[in-house]
Amino acid sequence: MKKRALKGSFTVELGLLMTLILPVLTALLYLGFYMHDRAFLTGAALETACAAALNWGEDTREAAAEKKKEEFLGRELLGTSGLQGSVSIKGESVEAEYSGIFELPGFVSGLFGLDSLRIQANAGMDLKNPRREVNRIHSLAALTRRDDG
Repeated sequence: MKKRALKGSFTVELGLLMTLILPVLTALLYLGFYMHDRAFLTGAALETACAAALNWGEDTREAAAEKKKEEFLGRELLGTSGLQGSVSIKGESVEAEYSGIFELPGFVSGLFGLDSLRIQANAGMDLKNPRREVNRIHSLAALTRRDDG
């Protein structure tokens, strides 16, 4: 008779533990989704800034940056919605920024007291003149050849 009571107690204990374990596992899963979306937006900001910085000419810089921005805003992420992006070219630098809202499911938001998290990623680069950079590299290579020989 005691064996039946022991078998039932294991089921009850496991049922009580699962109410704690399942939300924690789901929270970890959504943490992975959040980190993925944050890394994606950071990469998108860097790639957009690079596209603008490495294209020569005022019109092509802005066109390349806008093309990259529209390409990234058209994608769907794992849990982020309401994606927004902006690119600004000021003087000798370019700045790209992306942001969105990461929605948390009901019982996971109860653990943290939040129903959503804001993701924001920025990246900036100095504008480059490809011809000047290549000429500088060639002149440095010529200097090293003179010193060697």
